[in-house]
Amino acid sequence: MSQRLRRLVAFAGAVALCGALALALAGCAAGSAGDAAAAG
Repeated sequence: MSQRLRRLVAFAGAVALCGALALALAGCAAGSAGDAAAAG
């Protein structure tokens, strides 16, 4: 595998990981806010 392709794959993997983490964090925050609103 060429160095350039390997770097591209590593970058794409990091971006996907970051996106998944941000999505999970946002979902968790939204869920907590929803619970707080439901609790009054």
